[in-house]
Amino acid sequence: MNETKKKRIAILLVIFFAVLFFFTAFGTYLVTKKYAALRERQLLLDQQYSALLVEYNKMKAENEELHRLQTELENTNKELDQANATIDELNAALEENQAAYTELSEKYEKLAKDYASVRAQMDALSAKFAAVSDENAKLSEEYNTLKETFDLLSAFVNVDDVARATVPGIVCFGDSLTAGNVGSGGEAGNLWSFPLQIQQRLHNELSPAIAVSPYGWSGYSSSWIVNNANITLRDNWHLKNYIFVIWIGTNGGWSLPVKDEEGNPVLDENGNQKYEEDVPTLIGQIDAILSNQLDKDKRFLVIGLTEGKKDALDTALQNKYGDKFVNIREYLSTEGMTAAGMTPTKDDLEMMAKGLVPYSLRKIENGHYTVHYTDTGYTVIGNYLYERMDALGYFDAVKLVKNAKA
Repeated sequence: MNETKKKRIAILLVIFFAVLFFFTAFGTYLVTKKYAALRERQLLLDQQYSALLVEYNKMKAENEELHRLQTELENTNKELDQANATIDELNAALEENQAAYTELSEKYEKLAKDYASVRAQMDALSAKFAAVSDENAKLSEEYNTLKETFDLLSAFVNVDDVARATVPGIVCFGDSLTAGNVGSGGEAGNLWSFPLQIQQRLHNELSPAIAVSPYGWSGYSSSWIVNNANITLRDNWHLKNYIFVIWIGTNGGWSLPVKDEEGNPVLDENGNQKYEEDVPTLIGQIDAILSNQLDKDKRFLVIGLTEGKKDALDTALQNKYGDKFVNIREYLSTEGMTAAGMTPTKDDLEMMAKGLVPYSLRKIENGHYTVHYTDTGYTVIGNYLYERMDALGYFDAVKLVKNAKA
């Protein structure tokens, strides 16, 4: 390498290092200056930090005091809430008491008005009572006078005479159910029927002067019985003043011939005219017998049928004759065994459940139960008919005199 290049390199190196030194020195100056500024900033920040720390501690203390005060405030608010709740309860109770007081006041005012009204009514009643007392004294005096007269007259009045005058007798029209039994359950001997039971009750409880006349034609139809009842009443005029007891229809006789739409006869399987029961016909037959009665009070009983259930007939008779109709089937099927003092058998209970007469009250003939009744059955029927007539007031005049002389 020649001297010239060496000199150039040396010069470049001197310049490089000179520039490097300059920049290094200048950089050091800048760094030192920056550090001094940062140091000054740090001191300022330290002062601010110290001031902030003091402020923080002060604020912390204030915050703790504030928290304590807030806690006290919350506790105070709770106490206030409890106090408000208590006040609300007291207000509700006060309102309730106020309402009760208002209600009681209104009731008191009403009671006061009612009291005044009742008082006025009592005063009016007292005045009426005084008047009634005076009237009662007069009535008592009149009653005593009448009683003395009645007692004097009753000494001359005979119960049998009153019975003959007010209840001349009872006449019973019917078939074998009215005629009754000759013996019962295969026994031979006495005749027993419901008319005889009625007769016995009358003789024992009222007067033997009241006659019971049974007209029972066994096996005959209702139409036949009507004709013979009319003949009997024609020939025995005194019977027309009797109480009538009518029990007809068990043997038929109240049917009409069946006809087709063209009016031609309808025949049965044997070629004979076919007939069907007709309720108006039976009612007409009963009315035909009743038309003979001269008793001004029209005292009578109509007895329904007992064989099977004939609800339409029972309803029609009930509507026609009212409480003078006796649904004897219904009575025997519900109360007959009790009235007889008997315990129902299984077969009895089955019949009663169907609304039919229990077997124990029915008579056996040739090993079969019939439409007829045992002596006990007729006794139950007679008692029931007697009690129905008594309930209708048929014996009141006789009972009045008999009780007065007792």
